[in-house]
Amino acid sequence: MVGQRYDHDQHKLLFFRPVPYATYLTEVKPDQWRYVQADQPPMFIGGAEALAVYTAQLAYPPEAQERML
Repeated sequence: MVGQRYDHDQHKLLFFRPVPYATYLTEVKPDQWRYVQADQPPMFIGGAEALAVYTAQLAYPPEAQERML
């Protein structure tokens, strides 16, 4: 099942499979936030698998870990 398709040459999203129950905390006006369903959800180019690989390689700075940031 394809969740998204992105044209890297034209820098354009060609297709995405919407998730009907997904809402995102969004600032609709200055200092006014609410959960809304996006027309196009936030996405990582390459899909969830590519995001998992990317986040697995992140190195959190030791100082930030010590300060619990």
